[in-house]
Amino acid sequence: MVQNTSSPSTWQAYIIDPYGSAVTSSAVNLTFNSSGALMQVNGSYSQSIPSLQASVKGVTYTVNLQAPSLSTSTISPSETLTSDSTVSNTVDGISVGQTLANFEKTQYENNTANQDSGVGDALYFTRTMGAGKITDLAGLMSDSTLLKVVEVVNGYDPDQFGVLDYDQQVRLLQNKVDFSKLKTTQQIQQYAERYLAMLQINPPSTDKPASMMDLFGGGSSNSGIVSLFGAGSSSSSSSLYSSMF
Repeated sequence: MVQNTSSPSTWQAYIIDPYGSAVTSSAVNLTFNSSGALMQVNGSYSQSIPSLQASVKGVTYTVNLQAPSLSTSTISPSETLTSDSTVSNTVDGISVGQTLANFEKTQYENNTANQDSGVGDALYFTRTMGAGKITDLAGLMSDSTLLKVVEVVNGYDPDQFGVLDYDQQVRLLQNKVDFSKLKTTQQIQQYAERYLAMLQINPPSTDKPASMMDLFGGGSSNSGIVSLFGAGSSSSSSSLYSSMF
């Protein structure tokens, strides 16, 4: 809500995205009396506030505002609403709290360290399969992370498996994925643990971009191009560059 500087008793409510995405939003003007009670809505005497509509990245949201009370003491505008608003997606209801929680989980799962160790994929598998929305092989194969977990558990190399066409992949997996054993939290957790165990046996190679010194063989061995310049494996980066140039 934003206060009208020319009319302090009037406020305008509209929707923004705290993460900076462009938002197309309707707005509503609220006028309060001297005691802080709602008096007018869009210039008419009313206690009924119309829902706000907003479109963010092609998704339409509806925000239902309860009639707020305006504090008459000097406090920041962010604290003037004394009752919570209910936010709902016009397609399938969501809550702001759940959205933020899912965002935090996704950030943690996609953390570089967790991705390298496989923990991020295991957490994603546990969370997604635990939601109960993936019930068949087609649904699982449509999610690249879930498919990767299943490939590794069954001993397939994801890179080599990805070269196969879809029908070949289905034939290989259709008798190996038993969804009747992926129903309970314990079953899903155990499957994720099998994935982590397989990664310990066959650790994947990391896809981090090579540094300039890696490209010239400036690692732990003396067999790279750098060795031609008389620099040993114990040389510092500065001395290696000095030797090269």
